[in-house]
Amino acid sequence: MKLYRVTDEGRTLYLSPEPVTADDFPPSSVFDEVQLEVPVVDGVIHYWDGGGGKSYPHIHYLCPRCTKVQNTDLYPDDPNPRFAICDACAWDSLVWIRWKH
Repeated sequence: MKLYRVTDEGRTLYLSPEPVTADDFPPSSVFDEVQLEVPVVDGVIHYWDGGGGKSYPHIHYLCPRCTKVQNTDLYPDDPNPRFAICDACAWDSLVWIRWKH
């Protein structure tokens, strides 16, 4: 899979399946494209209590690398599958999450 990467001083700041613009990154950032194998995992939506009677959807999934349950926010315009990065593994853990309610 082709991904668009932003790095700064050798550290990955951002990866995206969609092109990115320089507006949101430091001037020292480097932009390139990389080819990576990205696993597809299944995810389930859970609603978190946000207080005041509001709830917010999150996708819960099992990271195939660290085998820990992870979650990521879900926004109304997010595609299915949704691209995500494991909080425990950082940028080395890209996944495509096929999610369902």
